[in-house]
Amino acid sequence: MHIGILQTGHAPDAIRPQTGDYDHMFETLLSGQQFTFATFDVVDMHFPASPDDADGWLITGSRHGAYEDLPFIEPLMAFLRETHAAEKPTASFPTAAVMAHLAPPIDIGIPTNQRLEIAEGLGRLLADSYVLYLKTHGFHWNVTGPMFTSLHTMFMEQYTELWTALDEIAERIRALGQLAPMGGRRYAELSSIEECSESPEALAMVAELVRGHEAVARTARGVLPLAEAAGDGPTADLLNARLQIHEKTAWMLRALLES
Repeated sequence: MHIGILQTGHAPDAIRPQTGDYDHMFETLLSGQQFTFATFDVVDMHFPASPDDADGWLITGSRHGAYEDLPFIEPLMAFLRETHAAEKPTASFPTAAVMAHLAPPIDIGIPTNQRLEIAEGLGRLLADSYVLYLKTHGFHWNVTGPMFTSLHTMFMEQYTELWTALDEIAERIRALGQLAPMGGRRYAELSSIEECSESPEALAMVAELVRGHEAVARTARGVLPLAEAAGDGPTADLLNARLQIHEKTAWMLRALLES
């Protein structure tokens, strides 16, 4: 079967040396199927003479929209109407879907099942950290009383540090080949920390945050053996760093209560 590829855009320069242009991606994806190919760079106004120039047609993805005022859009729409009238099979695939098939499997020296297990543990750590971030930020807004200035400032420092940590944890999950959990409902399912819908008095806020930081520390410590068993040094380093921060923060908050 002879397939005509209607190239409606070009791959970004940053990836083209590794993947080739979009037509090459399609050819690689469909290799071994006894197909032959011809590419028509319609984005550059190079069109087939007739729908009969191929037995079927593939349309690549593009950064351009169908309703943009570009020279190739209307001729392309007219050609597609001709292919439909000629009953030629025609298909369009998002470029991202094609590229996903071309991406090599992850091979960082950690077996898939261990990567998944570590990423799931980090997902729980991410959820705990996010819930604690929201709680700390809310307490920063709503704290009152004689300790207002010192606690308002302390809570800001703590929620700022937590916000930075969220990115570090989520990006490690992605580096392990998994999607980072997202959304308030999902975090509520994963987190070991209860959300706070009311605003307690100042020292009760401090006690609540002590419990929160210790909960995050327990979650991090639970994931650490998984990382160490897999030889996952970067995750172990991240977990040890988080443990140091949460345990120190819990101690400093607890000291306020003990005084």
